[in-house]
Amino acid sequence: MNAQAVIKAAIDRLLDDHDEDPRDELIRNLEGLLNRPESLPDTEIELTAVLKPNGSYLVHDQHGRKLNGVKSVAVFQDQGQMVFQVNL
Repeated sequence: MNAQAVIKAAIDRLLDDHDEDPRDELIRNLEGLLNRPESLPDTEIELTAVLKPNGSYLVHDQHGRKLNGVKSVAVFQDQGQMVFQVNL
């Protein structure tokens, strides 16, 4: 089950089994998440790193959240392919 299916199942259960009001703020917020699938987590994480000449770096995910616990970042070529390596 992906995140969208879990949210849909939760809405259905709240409405059917628990007789929640469809106008309730919780239901509206959950439905809002379903209407914005790009905001739901999936199985992929896109990382972006900003590397500076002095060895400092900043790594964040596709939502702009800082990735904590990064020990080092490297970009290099291996067998003709660019490699982006993040060591945690």
